[in-house]
Amino acid sequence: MYRDKNGATKKEQHEVEEMFSKMENQAQRVFRKITKALEDGDKVVCLPRSERDLIRKFLFLLKFRGSMFHKRFYHEAVEDYWANDKVMFRQYMRDHGFTRPIQVWLESLKTIMTLEMDPEREWMEKIKQQMYSHDANWLIMHVQEMYMAICTPSNPDDEFILTDNSYNVFEGPNHFAQDIQTGEVHGVADANFHEFAPVSPRLMIVLRHFLLPVPEEDRDPEIRELRETMRYTSVDDTFGVDTKSSLEDLHKKGEKQLFKDRQRAVGRYHVNKLNKILLENSSHCSRIVFGSQASFLRTLEYYMTAPKGITGCDADAIVVQLRKLDQLMKEMGSKRQSQWFQFPSPPMLSGEKHEAKFTAYHHSFLAIYKAFARGAGTWLKDWEQASRMQQLRIKIDSWSYQYGVDEVIRNRNRNLLLQMYMLLPPARFWLYMKRVRIMLLSPENIFITVQPLVELLNNPNFREGPEDTFSKVQTIVRRDRLNHLIYCTVENDINMKQNPELDRWCYATSRMEALESYLITWKFTLKLPGIHEIEKLAASMESLILSANTHKRPEFDDPRFSEDNKVELLTRVMVRRKFKKAMSARLDEGLAESLKAVLFTYTYPTPPTMDD
Repeated sequence: MYRDKNGATKKEQHEVEEMFSKMENQAQRVFRKITKALEDGDKVVCLPRSERDLIRKFLFLLKFRGSMFHKRFYHEAVEDYWANDKVMFRQYMRDHGFTRPIQVWLESLKTIMTLEMDPEREWMEKIKQQMYSHDANWLIMHVQEMYMAICTPSNPDDEFILTDNSYNVFEGPNHFAQDIQTGEVHGVADANFHEFAPVSPRLMIVLRHFLLPVPEEDRDPEIRELRETMRYTSVDDTFGVDTKSSLEDLHKKGEKQLFKDRQRAVGRYHVNKLNKILLENSSHCSRIVFGSQASFLRTLEYYMTAPKGITGCDADAIVVQLRKLDQLMKEMGSKRQSQWFQFPSPPMLSGEKHEAKFTAYHHSFLAIYKAFARGAGTWLKDWEQASRMQQLRIKIDSWSYQYGVDEVIRNRNRNLLLQMYMLLPPARFWLYMKRVRIMLLSPENIFITVQPLVELLNNPNFREGPEDTFSKVQTIVRRDRLNHLIYCTVENDINMKQNPELDRWCYATSRMEALESYLITWKFTLKLPGIHEIEKLAASMESLILSANTHKRPEFDDPRFSEDNKVELLTRVMVRRKFKKAMSARLDEGLAESLKAVLFTYTYPTPPTMDD
């Protein structure tokens, strides 16, 4: 373990070291068992559940006690903790009486080492109560969402290398961005496909995330749907649907047990790939260990001669390491030419402000989603489907335009698709309409490939809208009309923002000019909003207008407007006057005022009158 210079946790560190030493001895016995099976030529290693659990815990601990986590936790004060979970972490420290981040780290290490993993998996709920939940979830993911493969080179001349940060290395895509205020580069998104645990030059344990396809398992439609949903939200929506692991082909069709304690003989191609990943992440390690110089030189040449783009927060350190490795390669007798180039990270908002805003936005946005879902929604599934719904609309529109489909037919297709979408759960349709607004008002954000949720929530055209009010009043709205209200409101909001002159009633030179400016928003009538009191009031007001022929008065005499248009606008005006009284028994005054503002500004735009 790393030494605590102020000595405040010396006793706790010693206790953790003693516990880890015992676990290390136990794990070594299992590794010797695996090594012996390898030497005996066995293709399958029989490990009881207790030994598998031991290995899983041990591998996670090797990661959790590594340099990355030391850098994260080794601070004198809670205010010095800088990781992106700092708000939640600092609150956890205050709630549990910790004064230094390292205390949380040591306590978590002890909790993991004493954890009993029962077959019923009740340990997953217990561990979240016993340690910092963010790291508890990381342990659960590491154990439950990754398959384990025991890999050995098929060629006797090939070997795996070992770096002192091997257990903190993962394989998968990364995105970086540069803080426009500080100039610092931060990692903003990554996907963990594989993790690595070299045991010896001839033995490496590889953990493979279940997000990667397993054809044999995907025959089960439920497993396939779960995998596709998780993959879309975790990978495709951020990095693109064509994103693949560099080790995707490590699984061969027909090897159902490949990542389930089966020994996998890997050829030189994959040995070089595995070693390359460790070398890519060696910029902060102090040593690289290998057995055979010939094998290491082959791997080194494979890595150094392949084109490499360098970016991110460690770019300078990586270049320094590449120069050292290039020199080493030449000293070992290679005549090959190394290749690499640097490119800048894209700019981003101030990291501190960006993070603080996102945390606040995320909580409020999820609260609205949960209200629409009424406890029945699945965030990941709805987020994925809303994105796919947007992409389907774009593809249909693009295809029909490309092949010269008549605009009448294109509009019909859009309406048919919309009608189908409006049958979906309100929470999902609400997310979709948020994306429609972005698509039409901020087209540059249609496909975001860095941090979709983060960047979308920082865009006010996505994050907030008048339709959010319906989440607070949906109990008084018929379920079959809720999506209609959401759609009308978003559509009119988009129209108003695209044509700001439409919202200038006060500048109109005549009442008819004012009414004309809102002609585009009249396609939604007030008769069926799905709110019983308003439907009843609207029917009554319309009847009064028709019986008194109010719409036929001289001031409304203009051939550009149909009688239905005039009746509709007058109905809206009269219902708005009586709205708060009509809803007084169902809504408190503040909420009634908010709903009134949304309904008569966006959903059913209504011209102002003298008594407004």
